[in-house]
Amino acid sequence: MYNPSISVLLALVVTVLMSACNAAQFTVPMPPNKRDLTKIPLAFQGVWSDGETTITVQQTTFYHTDAEESMEVGPNFRVRKMAGQLVLSFPEDKGALDRWTVILADVINGNLILREFDPEDEHALAVWEEVLLDQGVHIVNENNETMILSPTKSEFKSLIRRGASTFLGEYHRVPKPSSPPPQSN
Repeated sequence: MYNPSISVLLALVVTVLMSACNAAQFTVPMPPNKRDLTKIPLAFQGVWSDGETTITVQQTTFYHTDAEESMEVGPNFRVRKMAGQLVLSFPEDKGALDRWTVILADVINGNLILREFDPEDEHALAVWEEVLLDQGVHIVNENNETMILSPTKSEFKSLIRRGASTFLGEYHRVPKPSSPPPQSN
């Protein structure tokens, strides 16, 4: 059976991460000690577009037009809820489960809003350091190219509530095509 790679959600953040020299990763899927959802909630399902990119969300899959393959909910794509948002976690390297990229998804006023954890966002970085008290922030190398965050469940909730994530994109729901009216004889 085919095991999809992380490229579908990675496509959502690739331009941001490629333009930034830093990346924030987590030691485990977020939030820790919360159960994985087996299905994506109905409010998030549908076809979404920002005018250039289309994301199709179904019960157990995400499809991103730039990636040309689907991500299935499972070991390499974890979906959890916290503070009213979906928390999407996927391993930085396929098969290596020690570093995870995390994206927050929310539906606000009918639009899908995606947020990331960007260490170049000064406000976000200040909140990370305040909430995690430097105990949950680890720098992987001397060039500060990778930051590893290791929050507890309550710390992660605090990060969300205090706005420690950075806007990544807004997608509008694409209306379902209407069916033509029945023809009368």
